Amino acid sequence: MRSKILLLALALTLAATSCGGSSDPASLTDAGTQALQSSHYSEALSKFEAALEQMDEGHTHYLVAKLGAIEARVYSDADAAEAEFLAMAKAMPDQIGANRYRKIGGRMTDAKKFMQAIHVLDAGIKAFPDDAKMKPYMDAVKKAAQDAGDSDALSELAGLGYL
Repeated sequence: MRSKILLLALALTLAATSCGGSSDPASLTDAGTQALQSSHYSEALSKFEAALEQMDEGHTHYLVAKLGAIEARVYSDADAAEAEFLAMAKAMPDQIGANRYRKIGGRMTDAKKFMQAIHVLDAGIKAFPDDAKMKPYMDAVKKAAQDAGDSDALSELAGLGYL
């Protein structure tokens, strides 16, 4: 009888962990990345946040999880994604290169979050004035904002000297 109870307990434990997935930060980060690539932004954000709860900034997967969470957050709260990215770029300048500004700014443009994209890319242009790839990203925001008829974004671009 005792062995049946132990066997049942083991089976229930295995079933519970297989349904919920791993709680290992690396596995959660991988799951978040897969969800992000599949455009499941809410799920991605949840996985990245769960991973981040178990990490400090020195963890191997911290940067991937943090930037993944920011990318996913673009679709639910673009203002928070912008603020979080810019704060991270200021706090970790050696780890946030021009490519990161382009990636986040491009994601914001794709999501039609033009004001936030403008702010991120403007900060990237100022941080990396010699990066030749940054200007085409700002040009893409400009074209997308024009195509969408977003007068606020166009005014922002003009005020910053991009129009």
